Amino acid sequence: MQGAHYLRFGFLAGLLLSSGQVRAQEDPNAQFGGVVMFFPDHHAEAVLKPDGHYSLYFSDSFDQAMPASAARQASLTILRPHLKPETVALRIGDSGDDWVGSGAPVADHNTIARIAYVIQGKPYSSEILFFPASTNPLFHADVHTVPAPVRAGSPARISFAIHGPDGKNITALEVVHEKPMHLLVVSHDLAEFYHIHPQLTPAGTFDVTHVFPHGGDYRMFVDYTPKDSGGVVDWHDLKVAGTPRAPVHLVPDAQPVKTVGPFRVTFSSDQPLVAGKDLKLHFRIDEAKTGAPVHNLQRYLGAWGHIMLVSDDLKEFIHAHPAEYGTANGPSPPVIEVATGFRRPGLYKLWIQIQRNSVVTAIPFAFRVAGQAQTPSGPDAPRDAILVTVSAAGYAPSRIDAKVGQPLKLAFYRPDAQNCGGVVNFPDLHVSQDLPPGKTTVITVVPRKTGPLSFACKMGMLKGQLIVR
Repeated sequence: MQGAHYLRFGFLAGLLLSSGQVRAQEDPNAQFGGVVMFFPDHHAEAVLKPDGHYSLYFSDSFDQAMPASAARQASLTILRPHLKPETVALRIGDSGDDWVGSGAPVADHNTIARIAYVIQGKPYSSEILFFPASTNPLFHADVHTVPAPVRAGSPARISFAIHGPDGKNITALEVVHEKPMHLLVVSHDLAEFYHIHPQLTPAGTFDVTHVFPHGGDYRMFVDYTPKDSGGVVDWHDLKVAGTPRAPVHLVPDAQPVKTVGPFRVTFSSDQPLVAGKDLKLHFRIDEAKTGAPVHNLQRYLGAWGHIMLVSDDLKEFIHAHPAEYGTANGPSPPVIEVATGFRRPGLYKLWIQIQRNSVVTAIPFAFRVAGQAQTPSGPDAPRDAILVTVSAAGYAPSRIDAKVGQPLKLAFYRPDAQNCGGVVNFPDLHVSQDLPPGKTTVITVVPRKTGPLSFACKMGMLKGQLIVR
């Protein structure tokens, strides 16, 4: 075994074992968000989506793209624990750039994808471990635009069709922060940012109209929560036709203070920004003219602020919200506090959105995160415990059956720090437990009455229930 390395693509995948002379490592220049396998004479990038959609790309040793026809006899086998192997038929895609195939969705953490192909008469094979980062790997959003392609300066309708595990269209979404869907759009250089909200249409899609001011490449992060399920974040790239603006090179801010509109915002954290640690990010909101603390913000989409963080390679995305403070009609806090963390080191950009007098202002910050990338080792739960995975998408499962008066053993597995789940609280039971990132923490609770019994993270953003009978 040559080591496990992880990339994000709506899930995590680690290269476990490869034949021949392979350097299994994370490629910071992965073009399609997959896992790159390095051979002396070529590179292969496997894109493995938990919804069962697969692609395989090839490039030469200088990272120049090769046509899919450079490989022959490409095959893919999905190995699920305790089930028969699934053979996925691969074919060269319509563009000629990749091999593509579709199969059954992948939900088990221990599923392996076995890839094989022949290049220049030499056989190659690799095994890649699925490790879903989302608590809902079985949902995905397909995107359609009118017109196609989208053109800069003209209104474009962007439509999303949500599909569930059976492939059928889903329209029942939870309303989270006052909207069924949050669409966060950034340009590839992170100079542009938009937070918009598709709405359900009679056609069963979630649509929004937007005007892109410039041509160029954009990434769309689609944040939604199916009914009775955890949250999902999909992403799609969009190329906008038209005149592009000059690209902006992202660099860390020299000072953690920004003045935008009427606000002067100071960004800080409770400890150094290091990957793999639970952090509290602080945003002090002052009047730009007087320096006095601001206490008259309005809640925007149900919260005192919305915070979006994206890594410069567009592989890491966080949509976070501050802790509850005061009442809806009371004064806003002078400092907005957000609990989160980072899976990988690198350069990041964030936007905090606040509202006053019905005007929403976005304040950007760019900064570096130090440390080493987290490599989740997988859950270590006792056989008699119920495994609960804690991620930015929430608790999975979020609804758990329990019996009144009987001890219930819960094994909370928190793969990384990229969420606010550092503490789980059972307020009715007066139980509170730290959940360190990268570990499994076992808690035993005893429900005392029938009915729903809630549990949540300290920030109140991740929520679950015991259904006690």
